[in-house]
Amino acid sequence: MKATLNQTFLDNIVSINRYVSVINSVNLDRKKIVFLFKKEGDSLIYYISNGLFAKASLGSLTCDENSNYEVDYEKFLHLVQNSTGDLTIEVTDSTMKVTTDVAVVDLLCSKIEDNDPTMDTLNVFKSADYSENISLSENVISGMAMTNSLIALSKNNAGAIFEDKIMYSDRSQIYTKDLVVKSNVGLCDDGLVLHKNIFSVLTSFFKFNKTDLTQVILKKKPKKSDSFVISDNSVELFISNAQAEVSLPTEDDLKSIRPSHHSFSLSKEAIDELVSFFSGFFVGNSWKPLTFVNNNNELEIQYSVPSVTNISRKVGPLNLGSTWTKFVIDSDSIKNFVSKLQGDFEFYVEEKKLGVLVKNVNDNIIFAKLV
Repeated sequence: MKATLNQTFLDNIVSINRYVSVINSVNLDRKKIVFLFKKEGDSLIYYISNGLFAKASLGSLTCDENSNYEVDYEKFLHLVQNSTGDLTIEVTDSTMKVTTDVAVVDLLCSKIEDNDPTMDTLNVFKSADYSENISLSENVISGMAMTNSLIALSKNNAGAIFEDKIMYSDRSQIYTKDLVVKSNVGLCDDGLVLHKNIFSVLTSFFKFNKTDLTQVILKKKPKKSDSFVISDNSVELFISNAQAEVSLPTEDDLKSIRPSHHSFSLSKEAIDELVSFFSGFFVGNSWKPLTFVNNNNELEIQYSVPSVTNISRKVGPLNLGSTWTKFVIDSDSIKNFVSKLQGDFEFYVEEKKLGVLVKNVNDNIIFAKLV
């Protein structure tokens, strides 16, 4: 069988790669492409890896028969990325000859019968009823982007969307995004739990469709959340959510953690400048602790290392109040949170509470006090 793959198809391959690459960095399983050649209608191509299927159209090709072939993803992608025109492919049962504007390459391929387990898995995803759309307002999108940045280096692998908020927590922080426009995930007490891969892929979709976010669609099965479909106008991704696990604090948990006394406010610029100053003194430890001291209504920030007796910066006067004397939080955590927002940040601190609450309009985060 012989066919020409035009530039639109090649663009779709590039789109698949940019979206799934955020998962590939931590997914060591073999990646493959399956061509589904059709005598009638559009032929299709699927990227397949652990828990992820990405579909794009090949368009209407001249095919002798309906047939399916598997090819190594990395090698085929390399050919696509290093060609400037259409590709011509000629397929036998064991070889796919790919002719580009600069090379002719024979890739090993395998013919896949319709009863092969790979096709069975594809058919399960394709035949499922993904008819329930999840609304993606700008408020939800910004909350997902923040959650994605917080979840990246954590052992926890999921966050949750509720009707009125997005939440994520780990041992060092509890993040909440209040939704101005309510989402349509329903009133489930546990929210809609999403695996970190879904947050990563969605954030990638938002990035590449930023001029028209209405192109990005998130769908699930009615009353089920074991897998999702994410799509725009070029690529459709089927992604598993089966391993999503999240442990969110209850309201009773929050009572011992969350302070309610507003102690002081700092601008984004002031926080950026402070973090930048101290970053030059940090040594190679996983935590980069900054100590905030209430020194007679003058805020003093300190960092101590063995080779330097003590480093401190004063900020104020700020009318700090008397509900606390000092607290320690991680520099990188606050840097990451502040970097994605604008305006002023309100700090809520109480001596007996285990956390420090930082508010910025609709984004709130509780940082664990470091001992």
